[in-house]
Amino acid sequence: MMIYIYIISAFIMISALYVQTQQYIRAMIRGIVIEAALLGLLSFYIGIKSKSLDFIILGILIVILRGFIISYILEKRIPGIKEIYREKHGGLASSLILSIIFSLVPAFFIYYYILYKVASEIIVFPLIILFLALFLYMFRKSTFAHVMAYVEEENAMILFAIFVIPIPFIIEASVLLDVFAFIIITFIVIREKTRHEPMEELRG
Repeated sequence: MMIYIYIISAFIMISALYVQTQQYIRAMIRGIVIEAALLGLLSFYIGIKSKSLDFIILGILIVILRGFIISYILEKRIPGIKEIYREKHGGLASSLILSIIFSLVPAFFIYYYILYKVASEIIVFPLIILFLALFLYMFRKSTFAHVMAYVEEENAMILFAIFVIPIPFIIEASVLLDVFAFIIITFIVIREKTRHEPMEELRG
């Protein structure tokens, strides 16, 4: 059972890394969809193997709320804002290298120096995804990328919780986080600027 959990967790991490390397917003959204689908699959698999209905419900909620509804809202919003079809960054190679360094180093540091005695090594996967999401938020300018970084952070927290927290609390937390995501999409993506510059020019 554990080998499949490791494999699915690794693919979730790879999909998060894929999002980091994309310049096109739609490709990033599809990466988030894949990530949510894999997370739902993991929860569903654990539920079947452990005969836990709660894990199965969590998997269904993840796929429906994050894999489809949130991604559908983002996808539908893009056609009206042509300037965010593509967001330029330093290039595939540099983005990939920086993402790996920024995520792997702190994740393994936290595990080996803080969590080593209280959790198994599988905790490294959600930690890596969390730092990848933080990297995405800090080094991208578009609001869409920031929203996807938030969803990716949610995925990391839920994956972490699956391994260490009782399942009823995870379901409640997952729904609450998704509500926050809907609020962010409604009040930031739709009503605010689509890009955030480090500093805007002051005009007298």
